[in-house]
Amino acid sequence: MFSTRKSVVLLAVIALLLSALACSLPGGEEEPTEAPPTAVADVAPTDEPAPTEAPTEEPTAEPTAVPTEEPAPEPTDEPTPEPEPTAATGGAVSSGLEPGWRLYTNGNYVNDLAYADGDLWAATGGGVVVWDLADGAYVKLTTADGLIDNETATIEYCEMGGRFIAVGSSNGIAMLNLDTLDIDHWTDANTGMEDNDVEDILCLNDVGIMFVGYSFSGVDAYSFDEDEWVNFNRADGDLESDFVDEMLFVNGDSPTLWVSSGIGLTILSDDPIFYDEDSGLPDDSINAMATGADGFVYLGTFDGLIQGDGSGAWTLFNDDNVAEFPFGSIQGIVANEDGTLWIGSTFGEVCLFDPTTSACVEFYEREPGMADGLSTMIWADGVLAYGDDFGEGVSVYNGDRWASFYIDEQLGSNDVRDVAEDIDGFIWVATDSGVYRIDPADESAEWVLLDTDNSG
Repeated sequence: MFSTRKSVVLLAVIALLLSALACSLPGGEEEPTEAPPTAVADVAPTDEPAPTEAPTEEPTAEPTAVPTEEPAPEPTDEPTPEPEPTAATGGAVSSGLEPGWRLYTNGNYVNDLAYADGDLWAATGGGVVVWDLADGAYVKLTTADGLIDNETATIEYCEMGGRFIAVGSSNGIAMLNLDTLDIDHWTDANTGMEDNDVEDILCLNDVGIMFVGYSFSGVDAYSFDEDEWVNFNRADGDLESDFVDEMLFVNGDSPTLWVSSGIGLTILSDDPIFYDEDSGLPDDSINAMATGADGFVYLGTFDGLIQGDGSGAWTLFNDDNVAEFPFGSIQGIVANEDGTLWIGSTFGEVCLFDPTTSACVEFYEREPGMADGLSTMIWADGVLAYGDDFGEGVSVYNGDRWASFYIDEQLGSNDVRDVAEDIDGFIWVATDSGVYRIDPADESAEWVLLDTDNSG
């Protein structure tokens, strides 16, 4: 059982959610997920966009403008924005590079995706890339533009007294205000955050609650209205592990927060329940979670797709009992209003799965425009999108064909092992994908790549 303080916080979250839902839905039923149909509105794929220029040598005080020429209108049901929480911000960040310095990153290694105002936001190993789904144009944001870190792990649209994109990293959270384009840094030094090593962010915008999952420090619940942080952890008996990979809020008869650690599952409530393989969970290496229209929770794991309701009864779907089931670990799940699910695997195989018939009614692999790997999946305003964390960017399906959203970066990998200068002034950069020779005197000069394909 929780401490009194934790119980009060969690029960307050549940009460607020139930109250909000009761006002907006008949009978207090769960709000359905936006319905991704099997054939969606057409979005014309574009040719590969030209790369953004390297960050300018002059420092910048604000991030580059997002791709839309004019800010999209705010949602009509959004309450009047309140002042930002002073405990969590500390002012907009002034950042940039010293004169003479240039920053190179690769924005094609995608770890997470979010959607807002017609734009697809990608958290990558080389910053945040904002894709305009209408035309494929993009903007890349890095620490030169105010991010707290270039290696970004998670991204989420949040309404915390305004409209924000929250970007989590090992150095904390960058909060990008969609209306002012200011970026604030949230860390354990200027907020009540338990840690800075952020792995997942989940915002319950109806009630102004943010859950922050950490790599090693459990889960924080932050209330914007109360400006209060509460940490849930293993030592206090709240979680089965302090490692957090994914979080899902399940609004059933008794709303709960499902937390996966990669080695088990916690169903967080006033009386938490823990599951792992020893207690009957078919596979506890959970990579993705979603609530289906049928009320079941679906878990993407190494062994396949698991269906359950939290009672301890589980059903496993994989290539042993489903034809054309995606090969590899299930990394992405998108629930449709008609009860079907889009699921995607590590190897970039995508299936439209019908749990009532245990069948993949559509199956895609290695189609033009599809990346070979898949790390995350999202439904974004009429299109299905998935990201690849092996450097192939974002793949988008419009119901007719796939399109690749990819940046032609000079730096092929963000995994830089060493840098050296030779007697001729050339810079040599060693990465996990090869060695680059760069002429720092000529920014327009093509980089020379030496790898196993051209150098033996």
